[in-house]
Amino acid sequence: IYFEAYRHVLIALQSMRPSDLPFQQIFLSPQPLPVPPTFLKADTDMFHFHNVFHSCEKPDAVVSAPRSFKILQEWPSTLLQALDIDPTQLDAIRHAMTSAVALIQGPPGTGKTWVGLKIVQALLENTREVRYSPILVVCYTNHALDQFLEGIFKFCEKIARIGSRSKSEIMQTRNLKELVGELKPSKEYYQARKSLNDRRDRLREDFGKMLELVDSHTVGVKSARNILKEKEFEAFYQGYLDYLAEDAGKVTSVYEDDDAVDDELWTKMMKAWLETSHFEKLAPVMKQSAGGLPTLDKLKGGVSDDDVDAEEEEAEQEQHERKLDVEQVGEKKNGGMGDFYAEIKNAWLPYWEEHQGRMSLDLLSFTWSDHAEALWLLPREKRHETYRQWLLEQHHEAREQLPE
Repeated sequence: IYFEAYRHVLIALQSMRPSDLPFQQIFLSPQPLPVPPTFLKADTDMFHFHNVFHSCEKPDAVVSAPRSFKILQEWPSTLLQALDIDPTQLDAIRHAMTSAVALIQGPPGTGKTWVGLKIVQALLENTREVRYSPILVVCYTNHALDQFLEGIFKFCEKIARIGSRSKSEIMQTRNLKELVGELKPSKEYYQARKSLNDRRDRLREDFGKMLELVDSHTVGVKSARNILKEKEFEAFYQGYLDYLAEDAGKVTSVYEDDDAVDDELWTKMMKAWLETSHFEKLAPVMKQSAGGLPTLDKLKGGVSDDDVDAEEEEAEQEQHERKLDVEQVGEKKNGGMGDFYAEIKNAWLPYWEEHQGRMSLDLLSFTWSDHAEALWLLPREKRHETYRQWLLEQHHEAREQLPE
């Protein structure tokens, strides 16, 4: 049940080289040595703590808490005398700020959240010049995240809350979606957006053409030009003129040569060559009990019903656990099927091996390309088989380009 949520993390770990692992000296070493954060150097470890510790100073302290000191060196002993703080809490703050990786544990009520807020405040106030990225705060629950961010908000309002399941009124205005809406887009943004939209439109157009070919049970003139070589197409056009005999002049008066053949003329040529007006009935559709698409067994290599049920149950659990906090724009428009939606209406055509398994013995050894320049001389049965092979070639060439 819980494996799906971590599948991609585990796969990434399996393919990761030891040299690519962050903090490898700590995680991979049997006896790791304490390593300070990369932003801390001997000349950058002077931290100011006046605002950090001001709220927890003892009113009756004999000594004052030091306002600043070098955190990579020994911390002043007067801190415990001047601050109303537990020694383990101060130790946790020191450990977290001087270690590349730190783990703070403790039972409820021991001040882990308070310690975390002090660490964040100290880092925000003392690393402005050496930190070039924001601090990422990750919590196990949305409630815990809201509580922690509300604490940070008291000393830093530059917060971007990612995710829409916040119940905090304070965090409503700091939601990333709200912040993005407040920003004035730059010129570069509009240029990038136009470029992305243009690319999306091209992909939509190309994808639509591929689906049209996959779904088609007829061969158009454009596909025929891709399947037949130039001389073969020229011979096929000449064969049509020979078929027309005396009426060929009616065609040549409109179409000078084979380069001028359009969809209208191609349809007439197909009707004459195939001796039928219903080309779609020649399509070698797959025999299925229901529906036009291939069964899951065909596509996945024989998956049992139990496996399918298990996968569906697993997918539902994953969907429940890992819902994205993204509004589904246009969900009503296309039934929630995403940015592009197209329906396959015709039956799915078989693979070549499946088609061969249903061919008669006299057609089993037939290959249309052996007769490419004399297609009009073929018997009717072999002309129909040639058309089927064209369909399969057109179908699978387009099918190979579809994303999995």
